[in-house]
Amino acid sequence: MKQIYLCGPVTGDPGYREHFSRVEESIAARANRSLLIVNPALLPLENTRWETCMRYCLKAMLDCGGIALLRGWQHSRGARMELTLAGQLKIPVVYLEPPVDESALALLFGTPVCSDVPRYLERRIAALEANGCDEALIRDRALYETETRYLDPHGFEYIDREYPVQKHA
Repeated sequence: MKQIYLCGPVTGDPGYREHFSRVEESIAARANRSLLIVNPALLPLENTRWETCMRYCLKAMLDCGGIALLRGWQHSRGARMELTLAGQLKIPVVYLEPPVDESALALLFGTPVCSDVPRYLERRIAALEANGCDEALIRDRALYETETRYLDPHGFEYIDREYPVQKHA
């Protein structure tokens, strides 16, 4: 079973448990039990130091096949750490909540982005080319799909991608 880790702001947000639970319920309702959602807001870490909480959260995240970013992740030191680690380990990232997917917008304006966004865009371009789409429209369509991918009810289609096996000399 696929596992997805919820990643978003916790520190300083008194309603984070309710927010994470609403997102978890929303994903679970659409995924028909085909996806295990790891909700760090449910970890028993009350009155625990931030560093200790992050160790537990990072361990939980590393067991997952992808992470789902919740609104406000950009303002969370822990969520940014989780996103950085996911990017370095090539763990797929899904941006769940509208209205703005800042990393997709950054693609348009040429600023640095999470490494998974360009990979997703290139994958969409390759899929559209393979399906025989009009060459003049492929890049625009792929970019549009990348910018609006949070509208996909599951949004996890690229978690199944296979990573090339590297042979060591």
